[in-house]
Amino acid sequence: MKISTILAAAFVLTLTPLPASAKEPAKAPTKSFDLTKVIPCPPQSNIAKGEGPDCKQDPEAQKADYQGVLDARKSANDDEIAMAMADAAYPTVAQFLRPIWLRLVNTAPDSCAPAKAILKDLDHDAAIAAQGRLKEDEAALNTSLPATMSVLNEANYAEYRASDAAKDVYNRTRPFVVEIPGLPKIEPLTDKAYQKHLAKSSPSYPSGHTTFAFTSAAVLSALMPDETAIIMNRAERYGWHRIVVGVHFPTDVAAGRQSGLLVADAYLNDPAMKDRLAAARAELRKALCY
Repeated sequence: MKISTILAAAFVLTLTPLPASAKEPAKAPTKSFDLTKVIPCPPQSNIAKGEGPDCKQDPEAQKADYQGVLDARKSANDDEIAMAMADAAYPTVAQFLRPIWLRLVNTAPDSCAPAKAILKDLDHDAAIAAQGRLKEDEAALNTSLPATMSVLNEANYAEYRASDAAKDVYNRTRPFVVEIPGLPKIEPLTDKAYQKHLAKSSPSYPSGHTTFAFTSAAVLSALMPDETAIIMNRAERYGWHRIVVGVHFPTDVAAGRQSGLLVADAYLNDPAMKDRLAAARAELRKALCY
């Protein structure tokens, strides 16, 4: 089945209220996306009877998923773990771009001052320790790249609502709450308050951070096709970081990747977005001196 056919079937024109903690874009989208129609069931979920897809429990697949979290932690070096913990902050475009911004800017001429001035003090250590600057960085992006950020914020508003709605349907338990006989308990690399929030109020499937990352990456890649490899690699690492810190299973991240790309595809191929995408592309290319 063609993606366009799937997308057409999965759009839902009703809106759900946005949580007070989320920021609406200047122009709110008129469509939401029912991810439960396109992503597969996770191996374990807690769907209320009659309130979602008929998902079967698969203990062996769940055990493999759990082992995947343990393996990811073991395979990550100290730098990767530090970046994974930094990426555990509430997702923003600034957070996503900060570790790769210099690489994007360095593809432009050395005289390209505008882009280099948008996000400051960029090196590996700064990217890891940048949480105190995220609001400042986000404000700088909004001021310097308003057309680009408008498109990104609108697409991410849609993916946020879509992934949260799917989480509520599948109601999957977070990996650090699950216990698998014969395997060690997962200890998340996050503070206790965040763990408590996730366990109580934010089910695991699909990964919202990963959905955000791939929505952002797909839109940015459409605006900067020559930099797709750098941008998509950042999205892959961003999603993997959710497994490393112990707050998502590999299948949560895989569903987040699929979800983010589907939502982004819908926006990028919406005729109503054509002029706004062209304006964002021109703005970003000018900032990077393309």
